[in-house]
Amino acid sequence: SGLGPPQHMPEEKWRELPEDVTKLTSRQLGQYFQGYVSFAEYAEHELATSECLEKSFLERMELRAACLVLKHDALPKWRIDVVIKADQAYSKLLKRLTRVSMKITLLRSVVERYNRRVSLISREITRRQEELNPQRHRIR
Repeated sequence: SGLGPPQHMPEEKWRELPEDVTKLTSRQLGQYFQGYVSFAEYAEHELATSECLEKSFLERMELRAACLVLKHDALPKWRIDVVIKADQAYSKLLKRLTRVSMKITLLRSVVERYNRRVSLISREITRRQEELNPQRHRIR
């Protein structure tokens, strides 16, 4: 795990975590941990990028709508709403916003799933360390 965002998605296709992580060797556990941390970081970076893009689309849509309102200020409100929805540039922005919003929903789910796996593996690593050094981790 680095300070900056990953430059690309990890190339290795990550397999599902076995149901019983206690059966994994420490080396396998470490590999899963590194893989899931890497995937989580990548997904978090993609999520942050998508959220910025979503905000940009929203701002551009508001600006486009405001321009249309000014251009058609003599029309009644209901008619201006129709003009805005019929505007080609506004419609394109709306489609792009919809796609990026769906991507954000998916990425949030992916981040949550990978972070749960990282947490599970981390607990198993801690459990093993406590078994090796029971006095070191004993609460007084």
